[in-house]
Amino acid sequence: MFAGGGSDSYAIAKTASEFGGITGLHIIGDPHDFHNAVNIAGHYKIQITAEQIVPTRTDLDQFIAAMDQPSVDGTNTWLAARLAKKSGFKVALSGVGGDELFGGYKTYWQIPLIRKMQRLTEGYGEFFPGRLQDALIGARTLKTAYAAARGVFSKAESIAFDTRPASGSLPNA
Repeated sequence: MFAGGGSDSYAIAKTASEFGGITGLHIIGDPHDFHNAVNIAGHYKIQITAEQIVPTRTDLDQFIAAMDQPSVDGTNTWLAARLAKKSGFKVALSGVGGDELFGGYKTYWQIPLIRKMQRLTEGYGEFFPGRLQDALIGARTLKTAYAAARGVFSKAESIAFDTRPASGSLPNA
């Protein structure tokens, strides 16, 4: 089982334990995930295989070569699958998609909150920073709320990248 320690990992561990158990728990990730996954393993008496990964350039090249479509979190699954294979496992359970099913991403509460702010903060958008300001000034739509919650850069930051000097250096902020 690949575990990150979220509600999806608990659900899989609980269900699997009811059907005979899990022979191993593979943990790759940050210390928070590790701590939560150790709690899962302790509760359901699962053997842990943990590995602190420091990805190398070679790992990145191998991952990109193996990837069939762009993925934000595919690297985690790829690294966990490599650890499972190295440990001799042929089948693994994963919580991929569990956050979508159980509403585990912060986006699920942020977007409704931003939509409320869009209705209640008319004329005050300039007081908010970055991507949130983008959602509160101009078009107040679900699309701008989503971009504020999930986007990487604000509109101003994107423009700064687009207008950088030809030398490749960023303009002074």
